[in-house]
Amino acid sequence: MAEPRPKAARPSSPHCSPSISRCVPLFCKSQNTSLQPHPSLNPLCPPHLCVLPISYDEDSIGPPPPSAILVSHLSPLTTETQISTHFSIYGDVETVDIERDPLTGGSLGLARVVFNGGGQLGGDAYMATRRAVERGNGRKIGTGGYVKVEFDED
Repeated sequence: MAEPRPKAARPSSPHCSPSISRCVPLFCKSQNTSLQPHPSLNPLCPPHLCVLPISYDEDSIGPPPPSAILVSHLSPLTTETQISTHFSIYGDVETVDIERDPLTGGSLGLARVVFNGGGQLGGDAYMATRRAVERGNGRKIGTGGYVKVEFDED
């Protein structure tokens, strides 16, 4: 009868975690033999927690990613054309709808911007939406103050 194989001992290193089944090389030696951070690792995202980007298609489960943004803190004088022009740098704008007071017809300072899926500036409506939220938040549009930009899930 064969002897049972001894279990491989885990290397004791400050870079090994008991919750991870393998050690992660956090540092590697460069040509000048000093320790440098491993080039394949993002310090903000441990390798065992990273989420791979997967595009949404007809076989995906769940709601599609948002293709619209909600812009708030707009001046009542801001027009659809100004908003469309401002957000066209992030992707192809399909529609701009400014929310209006039903009694007076005045602007409520909110607008919904929908991005088109096709076009020359990125092709994907979600990527245009993401760029607009990341880069357009806190900028001025027209004569108003600084706007707030967030995903519109509706």
